[in-house]
Amino acid sequence: MALDVLLEEISRRAALGAFALAGGLSLLAGVEPLYAVMRGIGAFLAVLLVCRWLTGLCEVLTQEMDDDQEQARGRSE
Repeated sequence: MALDVLLEEISRRAALGAFALAGGLSLLAGVEPLYAVMRGIGAFLAVLLVCRWLTGLCEVLTQEMDDDQEQARGRSE
């Protein structure tokens, strides 16, 4: 399994977990259900955005490392 596919799956699950946790804790605290859902959506979007940004960063760094290795091979030949 490729790293980017694995990170996408982890980010999706982490975002769903953040949604459930934020909504559940809000309801336990006595917040109105609409606001609990809105907090859950906000947590979902925030976690998903950060995780997807980190996934993109990992892809760029991996690509840069591959390019550097190819250049090193070309110099040694």
